[in-house]
Amino acid sequence: MRNARARLRVSRAGTLPAVYLSLIFNPTIMDHFNSLSLGDKRKFLWDQGRYVLTTDFYGARVKLFSLYTSFVEVYYHPVEKKVMRISVAGDQEMKKHLSGIKVSFK
Repeated sequence: MRNARARLRVSRAGTLPAVYLSLIFNPTIMDHFNSLSLGDKRKFLWDQGRYVLTTDFYGARVKLFSLYTSFVEVYYHPVEKKVMRISVAGDQEMKKHLSGIKVSFK
């Protein structure tokens, strides 16, 4: 509980966003996200997520989003014009996106 109080004090100082504070007290938010329907996942991701990049993967377009402290993939079928799957990306899934990620230091 001591850590939670310290983090809460930092948050009141305005240095942490409210979203981060919710993760401190709700570590299962991604479990909740995984339990949503496809439509609810899409709405939640569009409202709360941040677009990172798009990767072509075996005929599908995979859009990568950051959502809190995780990454989420949206698999879109361009011929059928529909979202096929939305899922949290683990280490293995992230490998397909590495070539599209560019880091620059200015």
